[in-house]
Amino acid sequence: MRIPQKVTRLGTFTLWMLPAFFLADSLRTGSAQKEHFFAIGVSCAAWLLLSYWEWVRTQGYLDLDPKTKQLIIKKINFFGKSHYTRYRVQDFRAVSSFITWPENRINYVELITHTGGEGLIVAEFEPARIDKSFWGAPSYGESIQAQDLRQLLSTDFELEDRGFEGSRFPRKEYSPQPKSDNPM
Repeated sequence: MRIPQKVTRLGTFTLWMLPAFFLADSLRTGSAQKEHFFAIGVSCAAWLLLSYWEWVRTQGYLDLDPKTKQLIIKKINFFGKSHYTRYRVQDFRAVSSFITWPENRINYVELITHTGGEGLIVAEFEPARIDKSFWGAPSYGESIQAQDLRQLLSTDFELEDRGFEGSRFPRKEYSPQPKSDNPM
């Protein structure tokens, strides 16, 4: 099963308005000066770079293979080079979901090692807004996509489901220890 990388398009959506603002300003004044053309060119270049970066991020994915009991994470760098990382499911014992806080809230799904001190973030989603009141401070919870992925990992890979853990910082990032043939 392949789970694509989720990317918000807020940057490209808002950045396209910058060249439009400079173009409208030059039309309002009735004369386009060198400064207007320079600002339009720079803002269009920034918009193109951000659009390219968001497109590159959408090319990454998480591949789940219950038959071989492996997770494959594909990431692509800015220059388009693919990087694959393979993880064995036997290295993990549980799966959970949490939200980072206070700003830039992201709903992460994380695999937890046997010791519980390290975790591997396998997916990120926009958190669900769960408050009902318009006047109250917004409160966030686990998104449906994160809940479905957490339950899928729990059932397909026979991992303990720790559920949604609320707002917290991520655990220390898991890095597999290289196997050595030479005993010390």
